[in-house]
Amino acid sequence: MRYNISSASVRIGAFFRKHRRLLGMSGKILGQKLNISQQHISRLERGQATFSIEIILQLLNEIDKTLLDLIVEVFYEEPCEVLIEYQRLR
Repeated sequence: MRYNISSASVRIGAFFRKHRRLLGMSGKILGQKLNISQQHISRLERGQATFSIEIILQLLNEIDKTLLDLIVEVFYEEPCEVLIEYQRLR
């Protein structure tokens, strides 16, 4: 198993942008829900700001995704590796 860590902030930001847009939510509305500016949301989504675990968890709550969703989509090179690893651990 290999984690893809290249451009991690950019990849995490893209994950949040993709799922926010799929919900039809603007960066401004998301920022208001988290009590941060739309500009900061934009910087996070472009990978130009540092994510804290608190911000990641708040964002996941707002877009109705889990930490596992984030990890699988952002860090695994092959999504099927998740199932293989899970079966190995059982």
